[in-house]
Amino acid sequence: MQRNVPNKMTQYLVKSGVFKTGEARYCIRKVCSKSVKKREIFVKIYLIRHGRTKDNEEKRFVGWQDTDLSEEGCLQAEKLALRFQDKKIGALYSSDLLRAIKTAEILGKKQGIKPRKSNMLREINFGEWEGLTYEEIMHSYKKEAQKWLKNPLLYSPPGGESLLQVYARMEKFLNSLSPPENNDEAIVLVSHGGAILSVLHKYLGLRKEDIWKIKIKNTAISLLQKKGALFEVVFFNDVRHIENEMENDKMPELL
Repeated sequence: MQRNVPNKMTQYLVKSGVFKTGEARYCIRKVCSKSVKKREIFVKIYLIRHGRTKDNEEKRFVGWQDTDLSEEGCLQAEKLALRFQDKKIGALYSSDLLRAIKTAEILGKKQGIKPRKSNMLREINFGEWEGLTYEEIMHSYKKEAQKWLKNPLLYSPPGGESLLQVYARMEKFLNSLSPPENNDEAIVLVSHGGAILSVLHKYLGLRKEDIWKIKIKNTAISLLQKKGALFEVVFFNDVRHIENEMENDKMPELL
C-alpha cells in the first residue's frame, strides 16, 4: 500500500528547487518495503554520502575503484561529526570502500563507535567507465552513455551495474537492519551518491525521468524513518554543516 507523504515534504522539495509544486505532489509517496513486521517499530536511518575525494574534484566516474578522501573531504567529515555529536547512534555502518570508511571512522570517533563494513553499501559499479571523465566517456562510449543517461535504472555501463541493481542490494541491506536497543538511538549508514540516489528514487516514488533532479552532495545527510514495514523520506541532501549556515556558532540541529 502507498500513501501520500505529509505536505511538509512537498514544501521541502519545492523550497529546495528540486520540483515544482505539482511535480512534488505527484512524485512524493511512502513506499512499503517487502518485509513485514508483526509490530510497528519506529527507526531513524541516516544515509550519508562520503566526503570529497580528488576524483570528485576532477569529476571522474568512480564507483568500485578505491580512492581516499582529499584534505577538503577530511574537513567535511569533521564537520559532519560535529553535526552528530549530540545524536545517539545505535549502529554505524559503512561501505567497504576507503572514502566511505574514513568518513564513517571520523564520524564515529567522537562517540567511540567503529563502523561495520559492508560491500552492499558500495557505489554503483561503473565497469569500463571507472576513473574516466564525462568527456572521455562520451568520446569512447557515446551510444552506451546516452542510453544510460536516459534511463540509468534499466541500462548499465559496460561491465557495470544499473541503478536498479544497486537499489536491490541497498534494499536488502536496509531490510536486514535490526532496530537499536534504545528507541532514542539512530542507525547511520555511510555510503555513496549513486547508491543513496537509488534508494531516494524508490522511496520518493520518482518517475524515471526525474531521477537526475535529486543531487546528493559530499557528506550530505538524508533521513529515512521506518515505521513497521514502511520507509518514509523525512529529508535529503542536508549539507548545512559545510555551507556556513550555523546559527550562533552552533551546528544546525538534526531531527
